[in-house]
Amino acid sequence: MPSSAQHPEQSAIDFMEMEFNPEDFELDSRRYHSREFKKQEDRAIWFRTWQVACRLDELPKAGDWIEHSIIDQSYVIVRGEDGEVRAFHNACRHRGNQLCHGKGNSTSITCPFHLWQYNLDGSLKHVSDAETFIAFDKRDYGLVPISCGHWGGFVFVNPDANAEPLDDYLAPIREILAPYHLEQMVPTGLNCVQRIECNWKVGIDAFSESYHVQGIHPQNLPISNDIERRHLFLGRHRLFVAPWGSASPRLGDIDPDETVEAFGVLEKVFKGPDAGNSMEDMVAIYRNEDGIIDFPEGVTIRSLSQDGVRASAAATGQDISGLTDGQLVDNYNFLIFPNTTINVRANDMTMFKFMPDPKGDPEVSLFEAVTYQLITDPAEAEARRKPRATISGEQSMGFVIDQDREMMPRQQVGLRSRGLEKLILSRQEIALIHFHQQVDREIAEFGGEQADA
Repeated sequence: MPSSAQHPEQSAIDFMEMEFNPEDFELDSRRYHSREFKKQEDRAIWFRTWQVACRLDELPKAGDWIEHSIIDQSYVIVRGEDGEVRAFHNACRHRGNQLCHGKGNSTSITCPFHLWQYNLDGSLKHVSDAETFIAFDKRDYGLVPISCGHWGGFVFVNPDANAEPLDDYLAPIREILAPYHLEQMVPTGLNCVQRIECNWKVGIDAFSESYHVQGIHPQNLPISNDIERRHLFLGRHRLFVAPWGSASPRLGDIDPDETVEAFGVLEKVFKGPDAGNSMEDMVAIYRNEDGIIDFPEGVTIRSLSQDGVRASAAATGQDISGLTDGQLVDNYNFLIFPNTTINVRANDMTMFKFMPDPKGDPEVSLFEAVTYQLITDPAEAEARRKPRATISGEQSMGFVIDQDREMMPRQQVGLRSRGLEKLILSRQEIALIHFHQQVDREIAEFGGEQADA
């Protein structure tokens, strides 16, 4: 049986560590609960940066629209007759009534209050009793646009109508992510959003390091090397890589069956509770008459995992030619600044997104979690697609994510402690340092006050 011993591990990425000063390893705890700090973020970040709004395939047909909110602002994203996707302020130009709620499809956008109608390109189509308006020109009262674009199957919006081009914003990560074919990823398992009682940055922090795996995800240690990480800082964005398919050095020499069992646990997270354990099937031929796994030289669970990805890609016509052996299985964790992390491998991706509270509470956020599978067959993709749902805080998001979700509100309580002024970070958490420095940089560039105020 072929193994990745025939395909040497290599990296197509030049990983370079940033240099940090000793003071960089401290954070002011107030940045997680101060209303003044939140006001600075609102002005400098949420209404001036590109953000993931939805997936492009949620708007497949002309007339499809979906509402998207940022704090207290509502926007509507629309697929036009010309196939273009545009975004507008979700407010009628007459008296401000909200036009769209949720998602839907229509040949025009109609205000339910006084029946003003807008074309799908945002231009004003019809005004009821137009002759009663004085000195009125319809060309002046189209929907107000915001910047909108798409890449990798994601639709991005930026409330700043004069924003830099999306391609420029994503330039540092586009080339690295291109071989994964994110546009072919389909939500097949978890796809939900819920309210969570923590600052949005607590969420980004939680999914930006693996130092916490030993504490709240011990079941992952047999399958994930949480210590030997590599980082790459990409302008506003960043990448860290955690090797997959080999045990944490914390465990020392462990029985391979523990790693095989861990694969089954994680497959249920990605593919749902009815998923099997594909690794168990792959190791079966290497079990001796006593049922003990006995690998020949050059074969490991990691190499079998890589071989499994290759076999799956060959069977489905997936192009993995641009990926190294490590990229087939390793957890490449990207932050798309400001608020979206994606964990991507050759045939799956998990996205975590945190949005600030619509009502302005700095200690509340909206947590969106989606697990994707790469599916090349359109019919299969539609059959397995799972729609997004809003769920309560009591509903499970899968036990691994639940472990994070249960810890984040507890951390928020501690961050309010009057006895905690400074947080101290380790070199295992340098991705957090880079992220918070970028938050401060955005505030400073916008003309905000000292970011730790």
